Amino acid sequence: MPSEQSLADQLSRLRSVRILCIGDLMLDRYVYGAVSRISPEAPIPVINVLSESAMLGGAGNVARNLTALGASVSFVAVVGDDPEGRELTAMVGEEAAIEPTLLVERDRPSTVKTRYIANAQQLLRADSETQRPINHHTAAEVVRVAGDAMAACDAMILSDYAKGVLAPDTVARLIGVAKAAEKPVVVDPKGGDFTRFRGATLITPNQREAATATGVDEHHDDDAIAAMGAAMIERFGVAAAAITRGDHGMSLITPRAEPLHLPARAREVFDVSGAGDTVAALFALALGAGLSLSDAASLANLAAGVVVGKVGTSVVYDEDLLRAMPPAPGR
Repeated sequence: MPSEQSLADQLSRLRSVRILCIGDLMLDRYVYGAVSRISPEAPIPVINVLSESAMLGGAGNVARNLTALGASVSFVAVVGDDPEGRELTAMVGEEAAIEPTLLVERDRPSTVKTRYIANAQQLLRADSETQRPINHHTAAEVVRVAGDAMAACDAMILSDYAKGVLAPDTVARLIGVAKAAEKPVVVDPKGGDFTRFRGATLITPNQREAATATGVDEHHDDDAIAAMGAAMIERFGVAAAAITRGDHGMSLITPRAEPLHLPARAREVFDVSGAGDTVAALFALALGAGLSLSDAASLANLAAGVVVGKVGTSVVYDEDLLRAMPPAPGR
């Protein structure tokens, strides 16, 4: 297992990386308030709204995590021809390190997730979305743009939230683009069928997603997790699997090495939303920078421990990771 101190030395390498990020963009709204009573109309809390905010979610949060560590991003996503789509377009345009291509489908609503939070606790999430696949014309444009951008990028990341951008045929063509350029592909998957991700370098499901996809009983013991990873590699044709395990950490499974089981690094957990985005982003950055899979896993696990200690869809910075690393022996 690599030393934490060597990982600190490698953080500077991530700043020279350029990532092609493709996936489901969404608008994350947050409504913050205080709860002091129960509604007389139903047994539900009444939230007194104090403030509201909005930020890029889904693949947009992956892109934010990439740029927070100094990388540059070619970003491809789809929005609707609606106020939320225009808001997303404006927000992406404010990110100087992101070069966006946002394709517009007129009959498609933009994805919006609204979270209601009081006393640092999420009370409710309301979603406005469609899971319908993007049309053939839009899918062809996604692949064309990716093909033009791939040569200048060090890795591809596919951020799948099952909102229709990464349909099977589109995914196969995108992975083909990356493989032709000999660049790694990191996939943050959704759904129960991962066969569409065949040929990817790494897949990063959480434990429940891995159990659903493989049919292996969802247990917390290392042997069960290793079996899930091995099943994904064999069944879905991916080169490696990293399974996030909540407060049990993360496991990296590859065909030619013993499974690497990393303990959870979170000191306090406030909000797990967006943690998968952070993990996928760190893997793509590290692999794009030429780091080993084991070093990439250590960085991603450390970053996951940091981000769940923040409220809202958050990102991780260099200084966050450096503070989270324990001092070197003898210091």
